[in-house]
Formats: sequence, structure tokens, C-alpha cells
Amino acid sequence: KEGPPWQHGFRPARGGEATPYIFVANSARAKEPVNPVRLREVFEKFGPVKAVVPVRNRGIANVVMETKEAAQAAVATLSGEKGKEHHGFGRVLYLRYSHLRKPPRPPLVVPDSVTDSAHLPLPEGLVLIENYVSKEEEQELVRMIDNESWHGDFSRRVQHYGYVFNYGTRNVDVNKPTPGGLPTFVRAILPSHPENLRGLSKEDAVSIAKSDQCTVNEYKAGQGIRPHVDTPEAFGTHIVSLSLLSPIVMDFRYPGSVEKKSIVLPPRSLLVLKGPSRDTWSHGIAHRSFDIISKAVTRRTRRVSLTFRVVTSKKTLNPLIPPAVERDYVHSFYERAARHFSHTRWNPWPHVSEFLRDSTSAGGSPVVVDVGCGNGKYLACLEGLGACGVGIDRSEGLTQVCRERNLPAAVGDALSVPVRSHVADVVISIAVVHHLSTKERRKKALSELLRVLKPVGGVGLVTAWAQAQPDGGRREFKGSDVLVGWQMPKRFLSEPKRRKLSNDATEETTTDGEKLVLQRYCHVFKQGELTSLLAEVAGEEKVHVRVRREYMNAGNCCLEFETTSATGRAAAAVTATGTSSQSTSSSSAMPAAVATDEEGG
Repeated sequence: KEGPPWQHGFRPARGGEATPYIFVANSARAKEPVNPVRLREVFEKFGPVKAVVPVRNRGIANVVMETKEAAQAAVATLSGEKGKEHHGFGRVLYLRYSHLRKPPRPPLVVPDSVTDSAHLPLPEGLVLIENYVSKEEEQELVRMIDNESWHGDFSRRVQHYGYVFNYGTRNVDVNKPTPGGLPTFVRAILPSHPENLRGLSKEDAVSIAKSDQCTVNEYKAGQGIRPHVDTPEAFGTHIVSLSLLSPIVMDFRYPGSVEKKSIVLPPRSLLVLKGPSRDTWSHGIAHRSFDIISKAVTRRTRRVSLTFRVVTSKKTLNPLIPPAVERDYVHSFYERAARHFSHTRWNPWPHVSEFLRDSTSAGGSPVVVDVGCGNGKYLACLEGLGACGVGIDRSEGLTQVCRERNLPAAVGDALSVPVRSHVADVVISIAVVHHLSTKERRKKALSELLRVLKPVGGVGLVTAWAQAQPDGGRREFKGSDVLVGWQMPKRFLSEPKRRKLSNDATEETTTDGEKLVLQRYCHVFKQGELTSLLAEVAGEEKVHVRVRREYMNAGNCCLEFETTSATGRAAAAVTATGTSSQSTSSSSAMPAAVATDEEGG
């Protein structure tokens, strides 16, 4: 039978927030029971009392009032020395407000996802070869791996051979191969004869044998990996993984389906993914310490895996096509978190508002284009400036917020802005370019800003997260490409998504109480990097640009620039300013060596 709302107890209310629940101390001596009848009589003078809940043998109790107003009156009258004359206990009562405790979480039940999904077929193209290596070979492989250096910068220990796998971009830097490529003991795992790969063709064996990148992962009990698809643009048609030491349950999901296919990867088995199992289905491992294997609860122990890939990103890719890391950790994030993101983004940054005010003060109804407008907070600033503007954002959810506020915004891509060339007096791009995962895409975004601007006298402002954050700030970035967590209350999710999360142990987000932790990809900028990037674009496209100033503001790199009529010196001027501008803590400080009007021509 369901008990009263307070059956799980009480907890202190933070910051003195008034509630109908009052914690009462010192109505009886310590370790003596309180008199609930007497407490009810005292507190009923201020309004109906629902319950008096004593804490056993502690001399304390919680009083549940009918209304918050009654509780406030009781606390104001009965607290402290002055309250003695009103309650008659002959001692000082210590009162504070409480909240109800939430029900305890149900005990963890390890899902038998292998049995539950046994009726589902394997993803097309998945091949599992058991006992690919012997026990003796397994032990020797682990010994040789442990003799090499492990890197612990990630949540688990890893080794990289051929090329270093970047977990931020889910790609490799083809310009920085590791010395020596794949070592002999790693390359020896790859098939030398097609018959070693049972269930695969000779063509498959040849393709796998070409692998030139290997990542060794160590998984300790409780560790897993969120569902993902290895970047199709970066790697070849086959992904191959050898499992050592401990069995594990791996989950596969087809996009848009609530069902998942779970299989056991035994020790010494080789998993081969090709076709849809490689390109379409995501694969992941739940973060837990136990699995159900063969109907038995199996405690996880140390597991080592070797994943082989063929690097194909050496060829030039179309910068207009977003890589998988942006689709999964930028586009998907802003669609899922649009309402909550907007909920937290109502106050314009003062330095951006100041830039808009100064840039539109000449009058004449200047045209402003906001690329990456979000919920339109800067479009709203234009209403009092006599300017007209339009916002562009990739997120349908955020542009919908703009439309609800009667702000002019449209869905569009920062790399292909749906605005005619040379029509804007002012362009801004606030916290956008740091979501682009390659240099070519970041350059293309800046190129679009210059295209939209008037060729002479147009002004622009670009901001992006900086790698160097203020001392004592919330964040510290160790690398240039990072995933940054975003905590979102579950109430901002749609009901179907909440149901999916409740049944999905390896959802790509993790639960944190009543919140989800979503991940955002960001490329964080070094000082001068934005200016150097703009210089490259201006030089390649022969656009004359002068940097007005580059500065730091609250952990963001900020760059103000303008188009000029200079002939022959503009691009060089941009380069010079980018290498010499100083970092400042506020938008009002001017860098010391930024090109002046005279220098810019």
C-alpha cells in the first residue's frame, strides 16, 4: 500500500526557501521522544497540520503544515528565544524548512539483453569468429601490450599505433603518423591467409590486411563505451576488433529503432563489421560491472581489445559535408537540447550588445546577419537600434523558439548561408565556429561571413571558446578537440525519449539523478588562431580585411574585423595582427598591436 508523501523522510531546504515542512529541534531533550500531540496543538494555532513525524529517540520531529503560508507564520513566531512565550515548552525551539526526500532508486537489475534479443537477426555484415587466437597467443599478446606504454588521458587506458585516434573528432591526423607504424606483434594478428577468416571472402581478408591504424583499449570492470559508428569518412569498409581476457556483451542498434541486438564477444574472438553493421548500426558497451552470459550473472574483469582500421581520410573531403562527430555531438545535441539550451540563454553578452550598438549607430537601417543565432537573443537586441536583421541556425528547435518570439530566423548552415552576397552591414557569429571539427570547415564558415558582408565598410564579430580558460573557471581543456558535458533535466525531453531512456542501459547519454548528461563537440582555440584563420581566408579569396581588435572575454576568443578598400596589404595586415594581439579580460581593453586605420589602409 502506498504511504504518505513524506514516507521517505525529509531533507534540509537550501537557502532558507520556505516550504510547508518544518524541522523542529529541542522540543524534548536529546534521545528523549517528542510529544507529537503537544507539537500539533502548538502548530495548529497557525493553520491545519497534516502530520507530526517524530524522529525516533532523537528529540526532533518534522511538522507537515497544510500550506506554506501557515508554515512561514509558525516559523516567524516560534523560532528562537522570543518564541518561548508562544509555545510553552520552556526551551528554545530551533526551526528550519525541509523538503521531501525522493524515493530511493530501485535496485539495479542486470538485463539479460542477449536472451531478450535472441529472436532478432544479426546486423547485416557482422561476422564473429571465435577462438581466432589460442590461449597461449592471448597471454603472449597481453604480455607484449603491457610492455608498451599506456596513455591514461582518456577515461580508460589506450595505446595507438599507425595513427593516434582522436576521441574528440573520432578521426586521426594523417599528417602525424606514429613512429614505426604498426609494430610486428600487432600486425601479426592480421590475416595472412583468407582461410584464417572463417565466414569471410578473400576480398574481405585482403581489405582487412591493409589496416594501418590500431587502437588498443583496456576496459576495467564497470567501464564501457557509448554507442557509436566509426566515422565512415575517415576509415575504410571494415572495422575489426579482437577481444582478450574477459567476455563482454556488445549492443547494436539500428537508427530509429527502440530494439537492440546484443551479442557476447568471448575472449580471443574476432569481430568483423562491414556493410550495414559497420556504416549504419551503432555498437556500444554498457557501463556496468556485470553481464548476463549463458543465463548466469558474470562479473566483468579486465578486458583488452585491439581495433583495426584502414585510414581513408588521407584524401580530400568535401568541407560542406559534416563529419560524424558533428552530426552526433553538435547537430543532434542542439536538436535534443534546444528547449533547455534556450531556457539557459536569455541574457545577451554585454560585449556583443556593445558591438551591435556601435556598429549600427550610423543609422540608415543597417542590415545585420546573425549566423548561428540560437534562440535569437541578439536579434531581439536589434529592435531598439533601428537595424533590421535575420538569423540563421542549423537547429530546427532553436529557430522554432525564434519564430515563437516573432524573430526573423531560418534554418540554415553556417557553411552555406542562405543570404545573398554583399548585403550585410554587420555579421556576427557567436559561439559557432568552435563546433566545426576540421580546419577546412572553419575556414569555409569565415569565408561565408566575408561573402555576406558588404565588400567595403562591413563589420563582423566572431567568438569561439578558448583553450586557455580563466583561473578558477568551470572548465579546463587539455587538448584542442574536446567533448563537453551538458546537464539537462529530464523534463525537457519528450515522453517517447524518456521511455526509451528508461529501457536503454547504454543510451549515449548517462543519467545523473533527474538529469541527462549530453555531450557537445568543441574545437577550442589558441590565442591568435582565429586571426590566422581569417588571414588565410582573406588571402586565398583576395578579400581585403582589417582586424579591428582581438581580445579574450570570459574564456572566449573574440575577433572584430571590417572589410576595406585597401589594395594589396589587407591580408598581410590581418596576419600581422593575429600574431601580436594581446589577450584581455574584458571587451573594453584594446590589444596593443592591432593594425590601426592608417596601417589597414
